[in-house]
Amino acid sequence: MIPKPGKKKKKKAVADGRRFSILTDDLETCYACGSMVNIELHEIYFGSQRERSKEYGLVVPLCPECHKGTYGVHGSRGKMLNVSLKEEGQMAFEKRYPATDFMAVF
Repeated sequence: MIPKPGKKKKKKAVADGRRFSILTDDLETCYACGSMVNIELHEIYFGSQRERSKEYGLVVPLCPECHKGTYGVHGSRGKMLNVSLKEEGQMAFEKRYPATDFMAVF
């Protein structure tokens, strides 16, 4: 759908109160390095899977460097951290939701 000129397409906002994590109880400390500075919440499965990550608690707190830095999950050299979080996320999901097929959801 192409918006009409002069009109912006509104994105649905989701309150941070909806995000929780099945990987950690501490959403104020970076899950990867332990920093407590400028924490950002990262949905492990992002893009088209972002809402499902929020729904199932596949969210982790990351400092800006671990989130968007060179070796962060969205960085040019962050594949190892990204894959590690996805593997941990899948294991946590299967433990928390044993009756739900992970592959069918994600």
